[in-house]
Amino acid sequence: MTDRAKQRDTLIVFDIDGTLTDTVPLHKQAFSSAIYALGITEFDDDYGGYLHHTDSYIFKTIFDKHIGLPVTQPIMQTFENYLTAHFKLATVSKPIEEIAGAALAVAQLQQNGNYAVAFATGSLAGPAVLKLVRTGIQYVPELLVAANELLTRDEIVLTAIRNAEAYYSRSFRRIISVGDGIWDMKTAFANGMEFVGIGRSRFAALPGVGLSIDDFSGTSFFNYL
Repeated sequence: MTDRAKQRDTLIVFDIDGTLTDTVPLHKQAFSSAIYALGITEFDDDYGGYLHHTDSYIFKTIFDKHIGLPVTQPIMQTFENYLTAHFKLATVSKPIEEIAGAALAVAQLQQNGNYAVAFATGSLAGPAVLKLVRTGIQYVPELLVAANELLTRDEIVLTAIRNAEAYYSRSFRRIISVGDGIWDMKTAFANGMEFVGIGRSRFAALPGVGLSIDDFSGTSFFNYL
């Protein structure tokens, strides 16, 4: 067993937007601006209404409908560049903020030999990295899975788990998904994971949710673990 693997029998998979960083409105604003930058001016910006809540799926759906061409890797890269640039621009007037206590909570988990940490986000990688860096949340590149080549939340989370198993050279006795969206919860339940919901009013009354909290500022999260 490697030093990385010692005692780390619990994996915690974090979503980013709305879970660790208060960036959902900023990301939506930047996403729309990036679509406009490609010359698409009329599209459905009710992003919560799409089948899969990932940048890649939503962009592919919009591009297919309005351009009628497949989304190739160079096209996705161009869109990611626009998205990252517009996200940076949006943060000039509204700096990125963490969900209270998030950076400290992640750091404490990473330093605790009982836990492994991975990140699974529906965002494309460029903005996702920016959010973590700007809020001081440390991450290992191999343990950050974004939506660049994956369309669904299930694919992203399961890839993050496989990457963590490879990185730590072990399987995990317990896997906990932490997210702010109903889609995060559904993915966790569909794949046999525990779920911690960020947004007490959204998750408190839902069956099966292990814990619902508004942020990481208190002791509830670590007491649950």
